[in-house]
Amino acid sequence: MDKNVNGPGTPRNATEMVSGPIYNSRITKSYLNYLQLNWPQVDRNDLLERSGMTRYQVDDPAHWFTQEQVDRFHDVIVEKTGSADISRQAGRHISSSSGTGAAKQYFLGFVGPALAYLAAGKIADKFSRATVNTARKLGSNRIESTFTPLPGVQEKPYQCQNRIGLLEAMAEVFTGKFARIDHPECFHRGDSCCRYIVTWDKSPAFLWKRARNYASALLVLVALSFWTFTPLLPWLIGNLGGLAAVLTLSLIATQLEKRELIRTIHSQKAAAQDHLDHLSARYNNAQLVQEIGQATSAVMEIDALISAVMRAISKRLDFDR
Repeated sequence: MDKNVNGPGTPRNATEMVSGPIYNSRITKSYLNYLQLNWPQVDRNDLLERSGMTRYQVDDPAHWFTQEQVDRFHDVIVEKTGSADISRQAGRHISSSSGTGAAKQYFLGFVGPALAYLAAGKIADKFSRATVNTARKLGSNRIESTFTPLPGVQEKPYQCQNRIGLLEAMAEVFTGKFARIDHPECFHRGDSCCRYIVTWDKSPAFLWKRARNYASALLVLVALSFWTFTPLLPWLIGNLGGLAAVLTLSLIATQLEKRELIRTIHSQKAAAQDHLDHLSARYNNAQLVQEIGQATSAVMEIDALISAVMRAISKRLDFDR
């Protein structure tokens, strides 16, 4: 069982947590990325302004928002899009293979969906300080995940829907299909926690490998059983036919596995590009500070200093005008 209570920078008591920021800006940014792809007509700057947020806060992965801020943000999004289900869709986007969210980068580090779901608590700490997550394995493709709000935290139903979308999409990174979610207990229905039963489809490559293994075992048993009373030629022909069938199954499994690996590589490529973009932005910010400092120490004339600073800003920051 995986249990996570306090993440880095977590407030030390519930009162401090409830009154302060408890939701990471990366959640908000995932909504904006989803809107950019699916609702480009929505004015995101106006959305942030009405929510009491700024663009630089959203772009800062170390920034956290309060419950009141994220509630206003959600209300404005629903007002602008008219989609009551947008939180679940945004949750799917943050961790899906087509998404650009940070969660996908964490999931790609695991071998399969089971390990990713069991480690979800560690990932959840990086996005929310409002809940305690526990997870346990129920089967080879089934887990139970529980999110318990900390004392004083008043999560809203849309946040539960966002979590369901995220849990659905975690499996999609590995299998190409969304997981199935059963939600027998919900904090918003009067239960003490939100409990989810997550079931995902096994990958086609896994199923074909299993068929190949069963066929191989069956071929060996049949060959040994008929060896004593079957003429040599029919026995050889039968075994060669069985061997050809096993090799065919193995070939299909290998091809499907290659496709899955290619899909994973493409996802990792996108995640690596995101990292490079962030590194480039940090490098430019550091260079900007250095160049402004050099200009300040070397240029005494005000107009010349302003011109030097503006040149550095236009060179190092992402301005389109």
